[in-house]
Amino acid sequence: MGLNKVPDGWWVYLINNKGVTKFTETAETLDPSATATVTVDLRALRVSGARELRGDVPIAIGRERNVITVEVPPGDIRVIKITTE
Repeated sequence: MGLNKVPDGWWVYLINNKGVTKFTETAETLDPSATATVTVDLRALRVSGARELRGDVPIAIGRERNVITVEVPPGDIRVIKITTE
């Protein structure tokens, strides 16, 4: 994972290297059971929105616990923009 502070909030990078098999003579294979479900605890951060940037998809914010949950498939990344108030 990685974090980047931007003027209107944060970018969170989530990387899942699990579930990828690759050899020099064959194409890579992905094991869908290695999909990672990641929960980001926003703690006291005052969030106005969250969006997955690569797919331009909004992400629901669990207001009662102030968290977001994202699935990251094997061998893939998710870049989340968290907009603060």
